[in-house]
Amino acid sequence: MKRLTDGFDIKVLIVDDDQSILSALSRVLKRWGAKVECVDNAAAAAARVEDERYDVILLDLRMPGKDGVWFVGNAELPDETKVVLMTAYIPDDILTNLFEAGVDEYLEKPFSCSDLTHLLDRYAAA
Repeated sequence: MKRLTDGFDIKVLIVDDDQSILSALSRVLKRWGAKVECVDNAAAAAARVEDERYDVILLDLRMPGKDGVWFVGNAELPDETKVVLMTAYIPDDILTNLFEAGVDEYLEKPFSCSDLTHLLDRYAAA
């Protein structure tokens, strides 16, 4: 089976209020052949998932206004959509609640391209 790094077709929504992170992740994922869309807030992401299906959502936890916790509690996602939380710090009790609410994994910021590649390769191969 093809891996993401071999050009596997995967659709990713990146949700982060930091434009430099959106730009960098988008560039890297597009170079790998992924279809990528970006939004800079949780409310826009929740609206986007009403109209589009994504294989993976890369979700920042801390954003002004509605944050990643709000998104997980309010977005209507199909079971096959994987939610990967991106955060520099998260208390264990909040992480446990987010896993129970539908987060599949998390990446601790800062993370490397290889961390991201390995994670998305697993989802692309599933």
